[in-house]
Amino acid sequence: MSLKTLEIAPNRLLMDSNFDGYKLSLKPIKQSRKSLQVPVEKTCVNPSQYSIVHVKLLSLHNHLCVDQFDGFSSVYFVDKQLTIQKVYVDAGTNELVDPVAVYTMSKPRERLSGDYGVTLRFASADYCVASDGIGTFYILATKDKRDDDQFDTLFSGHVLSNESQGFVVSDASFNDAKQELHVLLLHVQEHGTDGFISIIHWITFKKTQKDWHQVALRQLKTKGEVQYLQLESDCDHLYVVSENLVVFALNSEHPIEETPLASSGKLYHWSQDTDEITVKIPLPETAQKNLLKVSCGGSELNVEYNSLRVLSGTFQGSVDSALTTWSLKGDLLEIQLAKADKEYWTQLLAGYDEGEQDLSPSYVDEVHNRLQGFTSKQEETPQRGTTFNSQPIEECDFETDKAETFQRISGVTNKPTHQVHLGSHHVLLSPFLDSQSVPALGIRHDVDVCLWQPTWNGQDFTCQHQGTLLAFGYVQASKTNRKFLTCSQNLDYAVVSESAGHIFIYRQNRPLLTTELRQRSTGRRVKRVAEQQVINLSNESILGIFAGDSHLFVLGEDFVTAFSMNVNNDAL
Repeated sequence: MSLKTLEIAPNRLLMDSNFDGYKLSLKPIKQSRKSLQVPVEKTCVNPSQYSIVHVKLLSLHNHLCVDQFDGFSSVYFVDKQLTIQKVYVDAGTNELVDPVAVYTMSKPRERLSGDYGVTLRFASADYCVASDGIGTFYILATKDKRDDDQFDTLFSGHVLSNESQGFVVSDASFNDAKQELHVLLLHVQEHGTDGFISIIHWITFKKTQKDWHQVALRQLKTKGEVQYLQLESDCDHLYVVSENLVVFALNSEHPIEETPLASSGKLYHWSQDTDEITVKIPLPETAQKNLLKVSCGGSELNVEYNSLRVLSGTFQGSVDSALTTWSLKGDLLEIQLAKADKEYWTQLLAGYDEGEQDLSPSYVDEVHNRLQGFTSKQEETPQRGTTFNSQPIEECDFETDKAETFQRISGVTNKPTHQVHLGSHHVLLSPFLDSQSVPALGIRHDVDVCLWQPTWNGQDFTCQHQGTLLAFGYVQASKTNRKFLTCSQNLDYAVVSESAGHIFIYRQNRPLLTTELRQRSTGRRVKRVAEQQVINLSNESILGIFAGDSHLFVLGEDFVTAFSMNVNNDAL
């Protein structure tokens, strides 16, 4: 199946070009708060985890997890004793219940600075998975949630070859037809000159009559940050958003086929001028920079891809190895060599005829100018026009943002089937819009944030515009201390949470039923109004947040609070 590139365009019916902005509301928000007897187990980075990838994965970790299979009514967190606590609002009393302990993980050692956060994900109505952040993985049976039953252990142990490697659980899904549980684990690793890379472990467990067994392991890698990572409902594909392409490094079920480096024609092409030589080598379509190794001495060149030799030999002349540069442009490796002898070369590599020389226009012009001295008549053409002055050009004049790409990747072919180019905008938030779909992608469009829902209907893949948070892209950009961004499933309100102290709520347009409001400048009657409300938590740290349709749950180090999001605020 060939790679399909989808174009996404906002649905104008879901936009509002006449949006008047948010009006500050001082109306109090009812809340119910519970103090925690045991503080929350929070994560802290250590000095060696200085990259932005570590900061986003560890410091911005949301410690609240929602059970999407329970009507988004219950949230969970883990305390310092590694006990999973359940919290919800009682339907009878409209008050937040005391946290209910449903499971306690073992504690092999004391947690240290730099350990990954404890994560919990619900794979179905009957199963959830958890990680202690220091190498141990759990599969748990959730039993009857209405009675707050204790979770049962179905599997616990190490699932990676490096047993001390920590990770977070990004997603989990149970395929009832195959009786398989698929999980996505994510961690960061330093990789030589490429800096820090994200490693995704796609692990499959099989349910038998007695227990669970790990039956498959896939591993994918990408340079830099992974902004979005989810499993498709069929568990044969995954969705990922990253700055760089994500490629398979291992697949125990469907081995990775090596793509020929050059299918036909010459192995490489090269061109030259008086000072430089350019070498172009075709590579596989999914070539990754971290798999390339280019070494250049004063007289030798060696190129390897994925530990396979691509090109090796001795230069016809000599080059200045200190000035050698190379770059990967799509599936083409381009190497720039600086000549040391400034002479014309007849071959790139002595005694090697697998390459083809392309005569560059600049070199042809240079030869032509040299031959003009031997002709009987030489024309002198005066310089015309204005010489371009590059002095005013500054670094800010060039586009430096990297483009984000959404990929749908097959676990059978090990290749992407669909991709969506998102431009330079990051995924700002990824909320659930319903319990049957993967989280949506919240991406800025002008001043708004559009919510896109990836969907596979069994025959075709789409990414549809499901809703818009008006002016939220502009609003969130103004909050320099923002930590969490989210919204409710019905899109009635969006939230910006700082790391401590303040939570900003942006209620979307609602009809005015009891009062009349007109624009001061035009006199036009305003039939709908959007409101901003501010919650002050007195500089208390905010470790987790979840926005439900009726309640906003906020987790601190020693407290959990539910704020009523009902329009009339008559009840919690």
